[in-house]
This record gives sequence, C-alpha cells and structure tokens, in this order.
Amino acid sequence: TCEPLTDDDVFWFLWNVALAVGTADQFSNSVPENTLTEACDILAAESDPIAAFAKIVATSENIYTARPGGNSCVHLSQSYFIADMARPDNPNRSWWWQKCTEFGYFKTSVNGSSIFFPSYSLGLDRIVPLCEAIYGIDGLAPQIEWTNANYGGKNLVADNVVFTNGLLDPWHLLSISSDLPAPSKVKAVTYEAGHCATLNAASPDDPPSLLAARKFVEAQLDAWLATH
Repeated sequence: TCEPLTDDDVFWFLWNVALAVGTADQFSNSVPENTLTEACDILAAESDPIAAFAKIVATSENIYTARPGGNSCVHLSQSYFIADMARPDNPNRSWWWQKCTEFGYFKTSVNGSSIFFPSYSLGLDRIVPLCEAIYGIDGLAPQIEWTNANYGGKNLVADNVVFTNGLLDPWHLLSISSDLPAPSKVKAVTYEAGHCATLNAASPDDPPSLLAARKFVEAQLDAWLATH
C-alpha cells in the first residue's frame, strides 16, 4: 500500500479488493482481452489467495500508481480517496457526482450474499456517506426516485436516442435493451460482449452481434444527421 492503513480503512480495503474482480466481470469482452478470464486465471494459478488478490488489485487502473524510483504501490486508504476525489481536475469526480446525486449504481453486498468476504457487509451504509465527504455537502445522497421520475426511467420518451448493451455486462439488466413503443423514438441494440464494447476498435475476434450493433448505431446516426 502507498500509505499505512488504519482500522478505519478496513472497509475501503475489502471493498476495493472485491471491486478489482467485480469490475473485470463488467468488462468481459473478447477483445482486446477478456479481463474476467484473466482475473480468474490469476486466482486459479496462485496457491496463496492473498498473493492472487494482490496481483489483481495491482492491475486496477483506479488505485495503482508508480512511486519515484520505479517501485509501485496501491492507494487503499479511504482518506486518500476522499482527498483525491476533491481535486477539481480528477476525471472521476464528475462520474461520482452523478452517482452521488442521481442514480447511485454502487456495487455492494450484505452479510452472506457475496463470494467476497461473506461475513463482512460491503453495504450502502458505508458507501453513501462518502458522497458527503467528497463534496462537502451535508446529507448528499442519490435521488434515485427523482431521477427516474424526471427522465422517465425505462419508460423514457425521447428522440434521437439509442441504447447499446452488452449481454455479458451485468449492468445491461438496468438498461433499456429493446426499442420502446410510440410515442417514444428510443432505439436499442444488444450484443454478445461486455461493457462499452461498441466503443472498442474493431477486431477480427468481434462476435457477429457486436459487428451488427456497430452498424446499427452508424445507421441511426446517419438517419438523424440526414434529417437535420
């Protein structure tokens, strides 16, 4: 770790270890590589589970850093995270603002419900207070019901919107995955890959459904631009 951990960091440490594998599941793409397969290979190859998790955590782009002199470490201190997120130039600050004010999307578990640390709760009661700490706003918490009411939730009425969802991405279950009926003009397409795969550069290993999804999006963009 980049800094000594205290008793107050136990939750943050365990949550980030779980996220290192959970995020790999989200990006279960065939190209450029399958991150979930890589994570599972690391876990299976190491006889020491602590060493295995250490290797996975060290590949997490959000907390891995290089020290002067070529050494490396990971930031697993909650106080460091809060201070780092307070920087206006932190690219994750705007994303966390959306999470903290609109929809949450926090990855959690409660006792006995997860393969990660089943006796320890990685619950909302420890995560939501981070919002207040990061932005210095008393009582800041996601307004999920308001967000769904304001934007329409899965009954969205809009023009020139297309949703793309990877069926190997757990988040697709929260999204719109098929065209919505009139009066909405919202379109949707799915593909057999992970999170944001339609934004990856094309590869010979792309499944046919992913190729078709990219063509669908291009056709939608062409149609919208032709009418404006």
